[in-house]
Amino acid sequence: MIEEVPNPWHGMHANATRRVDHKSIHNFHWVKDQNSRFGILVIFDTLENESELITKIQGLTIIKRIDNSVLELYLIINDNKDWEIFYTLCNDLVKVSADCGRPEKLIKVINNRLKRWQKFLSQGKILAMTEIQQMGLLTELHFLLNVLVPDSSATEAILAWVGPDFDKQDFSIKNAFVEIKSFISSKGPFVRISSLHQLNFTIKPLFMIACALSRSEIGISILDLIGQINGLFQETENLIREDFENKLAQYGFLFNITEPPFYKWTIDSVVAYSVIDRFPKLLSTDVPNQIISAEYTIDLSKCSEFETDINTIFKT
Repeated sequence: MIEEVPNPWHGMHANATRRVDHKSIHNFHWVKDQNSRFGILVIFDTLENESELITKIQGLTIIKRIDNSVLELYLIINDNKDWEIFYTLCNDLVKVSADCGRPEKLIKVINNRLKRWQKFLSQGKILAMTEIQQMGLLTELHFLLNVLVPDSSATEAILAWVGPDFDKQDFSIKNAFVEIKSFISSKGPFVRISSLHQLNFTIKPLFMIACALSRSEIGISILDLIGQINGLFQETENLIREDFENKLAQYGFLFNITEPPFYKWTIDSVVAYSVIDRFPKLLSTDVPNQIISAEYTIDLSKCSEFETDINTIFKT
């Protein structure tokens, strides 16, 4: 049975305010504005970092009021019919604040969380991840968990995961860059390169890891891998856990928000390629400067001469 989500604004009148948790050291209040729109009020006892607070999130009205060194931050939903996702956002803010014992740090903590929601809500009403998005995230998480973690630690592996930050490659480890690609086994080893910079490297050697996937009910999903990785963190490792969750959010996954289906896959093969000068690729230096972007597809069945042992990436 699906548990019904409680509506904390139920029964409140317009312009009403009710404290979220009387036991909390931080001041959060459920509010209704003069138009009976649902909202949450956060009261900060300091103005430190106040100027850093974001002022625009899709679907919300954000109001800041300052009086006698006290900051009131109102988040008001524009349409009450979207209250359930807004309620989850509010609960997320309350929850993350519980780990912030010092009031002077609360603004920064809340702002970092709101930035994550800003990115997520900018995607509009699409709350599910596509099959292609899940394939990409699954193979990156699989590499992180099964290749990087055993060689270092969960913390170092998360820090090395730079793909969600829209860097040129997915991972930056000590001795190399690593780009992760996935394709459906039955469709052949064709991988898409999304830019003229994705296979460019100058500072460190670059490797491509290509994963062949098949849909299967006995396979693994992104939920399985996320759960396994979360299980590696100690209770005190809040910062790295938050970094992990931020990177997932940039991929479009947010806990308790992203909707199913979550597809299961078997990983049929994992092949590493050394992206040396002769590797087939297009770079910005190879095309006229009038061409500023391009996408292309590589047939990996014709790239066997560049195959290498995956452990090579740690020895270069």
